[in-house]
Amino acid sequence: MQVAIVLHAHLPYVRAEAPWTVEERWFHDALWTCYLPLLEVIEEGPLTISLSPPLIEMLRDGVLRSRFEAHLDALDELNEAHRDHTGDAGTFYARRIAGARTRWLHHRGDVVGRLGRAWDKGDVELWTTGVTHGFLPGLAVLEGTVEAQVRLGQRVFTDALGRAPAGFWLPECGIDARVARRVAKDAKLTVVDAHAVEAGGTTADGLVLWPRHLEASHRVWSREHGYPRHPLYREFHRDLGHDREAGPFGRGTMTGLKLHAIDGSPYRSREAEVQAKRDAADFVQWLDAEARRGRRSLVTAYDAELFGHWWFEGPVFLREVLAGLSGHPRLSPVTVSALEPEGEVCPEASSWGRGGDNGVWVGPHTAHLWRDIHGTARQLHRAVAGIAAEDEDSPASRGVDHALRHGLLLQASDWAFALEDGSASDYARARIARHRRGVREGLAAAGGDASGLPDPSRGGFLSDLRGEALRAPFRG
Repeated sequence: MQVAIVLHAHLPYVRAEAPWTVEERWFHDALWTCYLPLLEVIEEGPLTISLSPPLIEMLRDGVLRSRFEAHLDALDELNEAHRDHTGDAGTFYARRIAGARTRWLHHRGDVVGRLGRAWDKGDVELWTTGVTHGFLPGLAVLEGTVEAQVRLGQRVFTDALGRAPAGFWLPECGIDARVARRVAKDAKLTVVDAHAVEAGGTTADGLVLWPRHLEASHRVWSREHGYPRHPLYREFHRDLGHDREAGPFGRGTMTGLKLHAIDGSPYRSREAEVQAKRDAADFVQWLDAEARRGRRSLVTAYDAELFGHWWFEGPVFLREVLAGLSGHPRLSPVTVSALEPEGEVCPEASSWGRGGDNGVWVGPHTAHLWRDIHGTARQLHRAVAGIAAEDEDSPASRGVDHALRHGLLLQASDWAFALEDGSASDYARARIARHRRGVREGLAAAGGDASGLPDPSRGGFLSDLRGEALRAPFRG
């Protein structure tokens, strides 16, 4: 049986003007607990990895890379300052932080470049997604907006990796017939939730759809039944910073130093690693049982941040699964593009959200966001239509480009999820207000003086894209 494991690597764009914001630390924590360990895991390949454009931009940003090194320094100092309290876990963290620093320096801070070289070797296959991870079923009523998400996402990826992505990850696995038809204009391969299609196949428009296997996903992902619930594993929500002074992290906040297991006992890293290997062996055994029942292929997909960030032992599990698949008599690890679709399919409207529908992203908690997204998108289309294709550097052009960047960031599915989930709703509302304001500022500048707009050379999201390279997808 061919087994394709897909990891979707995405974070919202959280680069801030000043360092040490809580949200920017989401990125730094994911970098040392997930993305850097992943660079070692891929040597067991093959894996299919989707890199979102916001994540690509942050991983390549010089300011954020410098701040990450300061983050590791502060984490190391914090761990040492509280060694009387951290005990054996503190010794473990000292090794892990040193290991992260060694990997970072070895790869010269170029995570994206390292993944590209792994792609050249055949260890991974790299995909991308919408330029700001916009939920496409909610955008499909807007002319050219789905196309802009797809084409600009591919442009960011290609500029960073030097070649086009091998596939396209549908943000939140959101699909319906309209989305499939419009994505197929620019992409030929994707993964959908199991509710969308029963088996891998090709739509009438030429888009190959592979459903993620629900039980394979739930065995790893489920809060109630998945492997990460084991009491030996590290507890994510209990952190040193909640009850100790934490330097630049601040008191009462997440630092990444977590000293307890899920059962409340002191965290014992060696025992947790042994358990991760046991769970990996169990997963491979379950895959083997599926193969014995005659299944020819299986696609399983996860958020990449599950492995390391949320589930600290996840990289050990993933490495052991790949090692167990290698050389197995009935199991063959492959990338998604190596699979052969079986026939023509027509996808049902679905996502990988709760209940398999669109309710997480398009519902009563997010109605005001979608009014803003739709109203803003129509304004941007009119503004783009009023700018000549050859107009690259005028105040009007600069103003429209500024508005487009903020309009695209407003479309990120992360804000809808945070509003519905409630875990970071205040931050989501602040970002929504900020991007609405950015659109207004840009459109106002397009009609007059653009001197007050920030200089794109200072960096920031899509700062390398301007003029027709940014505007063309909105022309339809």
